[in-house]
Amino acid sequence: MNTQRALVIGGTGLVGSHLLDLLNANTSYSTIYALSRRPCPAHGRIVNIITELDAPSGNEDYFDVDVVFCALGSTIKKAGSQEEFRRIDYELPMHIARLAKAQGAKRFVLVSSIGAGPDSKYFYLQVKYALERDLATLGFEQLSILQPSLITGDRKEFRLGELISRVLMKYLNPLTPKSYRGVHARSIAASMIKEARNEATGVRHVSNADILTA
Repeated sequence: MNTQRALVIGGTGLVGSHLLDLLNANTSYSTIYALSRRPCPAHGRIVNIITELDAPSGNEDYFDVDVVFCALGSTIKKAGSQEEFRRIDYELPMHIARLAKAQGAKRFVLVSSIGAGPDSKYFYLQVKYALERDLATLGFEQLSILQPSLITGDRKEFRLGELISRVLMKYLNPLTPKSYRGVHARSIAASMIKEARNEATGVRHVSNADILTA
């Protein structure tokens, strides 16, 4: 492949910050845009555009890219309600995806979640599945969906449940099947970039085990 242009949403989060680090050092990308509500960590090659993600109209130059990376995600507790969580985790990624596709983006790489499905009893996983399903209708040449288990790494905000899980995983990970083993955010970011460079087409699901062995 020749050098490409990339657009990142979710660059201020745990996976997204690692993704920007890796993209900044990757010469396969000539231009890298990061859309965010607040400033991303400074990188020499990243063009950070501060905006609400539902504000762009689609005519902006930064939608003229080859690939969109989506590491955007929240929790219901952090979002404040199910409605706001759905807006962040479903409506905003779909809005950006439609605008980029209209300008010719061929690939979309998404961080979703293990267990996402229509029959899940958890609203969080129902929303994750809805995004996976509806992105597939947009007609990207390639849609890669990463489905990690527990994401490990140093978060800026405190999450008690994840802290407890990380402590347990430290001892249980060696005994846990790769399908459910905790995976570091940087490994997920690296797997996203690997997927974007994959020549395969269609919808691709990347399991937690695939991410760990990438």
